Amino acid sequence: MPYSPEQLVRSRVMQLPAYKRPPRPEALAREQGVARIARLGLNENPLGPSPGALREVRRFLRRIHEYPDGASALLKEKLAADLGVEADQIATSNGADDILLLLGQIFVDEGDQCIIPAPSFPIYTRSVRLMGGRPIFSPLRNHTIDLNDIRARITAETKVIFLCNPNNPTGTILTRAVLDEFMGRLPDRLVVILDEAYREFVTHAEFPDGLAYLQQGKPVVVVRTFSKIAGLAGIRLGYAVGHPAFAEAIDRVRNPFNVNILAQAAGLGALRDKAFTKKTLKTTVQERDWLAAEFHRLGLEPIPSETNFVCVDVRQDGEPVAEHLLTCGIQVRSCGIYTMPNHIRISVGTHRENARVIRVLAGFLAGSPARTRRTARGRRP
Repeated sequence: MPYSPEQLVRSRVMQLPAYKRPPRPEALAREQGVARIARLGLNENPLGPSPGALREVRRFLRRIHEYPDGASALLKEKLAADLGVEADQIATSNGADDILLLLGQIFVDEGDQCIIPAPSFPIYTRSVRLMGGRPIFSPLRNHTIDLNDIRARITAETKVIFLCNPNNPTGTILTRAVLDEFMGRLPDRLVVILDEAYREFVTHAEFPDGLAYLQQGKPVVVVRTFSKIAGLAGIRLGYAVGHPAFAEAIDRVRNPFNVNILAQAAGLGALRDKAFTKKTLKTTVQERDWLAAEFHRLGLEPIPSETNFVCVDVRQDGEPVAEHLLTCGIQVRSCGIYTMPNHIRISVGTHRENARVIRVLAGFLAGSPARTRRTARGRRP
């Protein structure tokens, strides 16, 4: 009798939903009959990668036959100096997603309850379920994480609380006063995983720095990434900052060479490239504000964002809207997966890309999708 491969795989793994990988941009462009796809669905940096990172990568290209430094020592030293922490408080990884999965491995035991805002970044739920934990979902209030609701859901079985600040997919933030009050009343037996992937795009004066809670001795792990502000999404580089015991625990479960030699070089180059960071922030904020104003002009409701994307209520099912934009060469994210069926999430692109979004969307809402599709099939990049 032939064996069943699925029966040999852990049942917990088979119960996880498979990740739906977006098609390659080239394949999408051919499928839609357009010259290129404007990638505005993955929150990538519209300016490309940090030039400083590129210079360092070129320097190390001839060394890719070597194993990387398994400790990422130089990168940790530079991060520690920039962040005002000790190097032994830092764990590096193959992207922030990897860190979040590793944190599940070191914190979550079978049956542990883990509170997760909803909607928020899906990897939190995957990390918990993979280890046999129980995700407890806390609905947002006015598109913002509701800390009062989270506090009300804490039980004796609660172990971990995930907070995404700014939150993905809504782009909203928890202010310093609100988060301070929450952290001050939290039992020390709970671990807070504070995902700050988009913190560099925040301009709100009352946005808290998660590292401050570490200095106060709170059981917090702050997760950050080079994917967004540094434009290094393709090279995969993220890190966590927490108590040295937490970083050491991550070292126990991670792969020995989990950050490749080019990623370490790119990270060092990006940290030195302050000019690119400033340019990215300026461009993103300017274009983010412009997009929000244009959405209002079209009679739509964008959620106020402190990130490099805007989540907007299109006042109808967002899936057909996203599908139409794709036929016009614009890839965005419909938010049905986040239980926000009337919303789409649009990454801030170049001004030319953002203007195309508004033109195509305006035509679609006005009931003339064919005209906007023909426009997008022209020579505009």
